Amino acid sequence: MSKESLQYGNISLFLIMIISFIILGIVILFYLERTEYKNPNYDEVRSTIKEKISHESSEGKTTATFFIGVRDSSWTTLDIDIPISEDKTTFATSIINEMLNSNCMAIPVGTKLRSLFWTEDGIMYIDLTEEFTLNHPLGTWAEMTSIYSLVNTIIYNIKEVKFVKILIEGKEINDIAGHINTLYPLGFKKEI
Repeated sequence: MSKESLQYGNISLFLIMIISFIILGIVILFYLERTEYKNPNYDEVRSTIKEKISHESSEGKTTATFFIGVRDSSWTTLDIDIPISEDKTTFATSIINEMLNSNCMAIPVGTKLRSLFWTEDGIMYIDLTEEFTLNHPLGTWAEMTSIYSLVNTIIYNIKEVKFVKILIEGKEINDIAGHINTLYPLGFKKEI
């Protein structure tokens, strides 16, 4: 065998190994995302955060806890009184509209709620306008904060909801700003 054929063989073997590692990495990342979706520990999440929800006030309102930002990898929360509703869809709509209309929240300006619904298996689908993606600031941190402010607020305040699926203009999207996979419903994220 000539030196050239040995070098060609070594290069081919090296490229096959690199491609194999890349494929393995993609498979592992996909599995980890699916595992997070299937196996959350909500009892631990709820027990580590002070129970602040569902205490009624005299004006027919209840206090909802909003996850508005992150400081030192821990969530900053804000309690806001919103109208009480026995209907979970109406209650969720009130919570989301409060988030969207507040200047202190991590949601991009101009975002509106188009609709929402939830399934018996605990997945809430939230359909937002395209401003959620178009007006989104750049960066992984901003994207994570925006997405999980919404996800955490809904899951924390409505016990029946276990996951949130974000839709834009009625369609599934791969991501909001290029970093966080939103093809699957997302669970509560304790820390960022």
